Amino acid sequence: MSFDVAPQQDLYTKQGVAVTVEAVAQIKVRSDRESILTAAEQFLTKSPDQREGLIRLVMEGHLRGIIGQLTVEQIVKEPEMVAERMRSTCLDDMSKMGLEVISFTIREVRDKNEYITNMGRPDVARIKRDAEIATAEAERDTAIRRAIALREATVAKSAADQERVIAETASLAKQAEAQRDLDIQKA
Repeated sequence: MSFDVAPQQDLYTKQGVAVTVEAVAQIKVRSDRESILTAAEQFLTKSPDQREGLIRLVMEGHLRGIIGQLTVEQIVKEPEMVAERMRSTCLDDMSKMGLEVISFTIREVRDKNEYITNMGRPDVARIKRDAEIATAEAERDTAIRRAIALREATVAKSAADQERVIAETASLAKQAEAQRDLDIQKA
């Protein structure tokens, strides 16, 4: 049997936060002869709605007890742990009815006061801050590299200009010396 486990009233966590939990349970009749007889005795005279209602009452009662021992963070971040606690906690009551819990899966956890929504805000703010810092650092590093490259280009151009001026000066000096030698020979 597969059915929803969704208590209509709020469940209260260890911190006193009211939450709504919706889950799905898979239940089956245990395979041993005694369990089959027990399940037949318990459920054959009941309608499907009555059977499901009885099982749901047991499941919701245990869910209420488990949620009351946990924080909202544990319920939201560790649904497998909640499911495992449900399976182990329900084991005795289900066995008495000839049943066993095959699986228990939390579909949704909500609250009216936005506790769950706000729970993630510090992480979101930290991630946003870290991203802004990383962007600023990357822009700074780019500006520094650009300035270094520009400085190196300016130094290289200046060195090239200086070498050209020296070469031109040397050339002019040779020409002047050659002209002077010609002038001396003509005189």
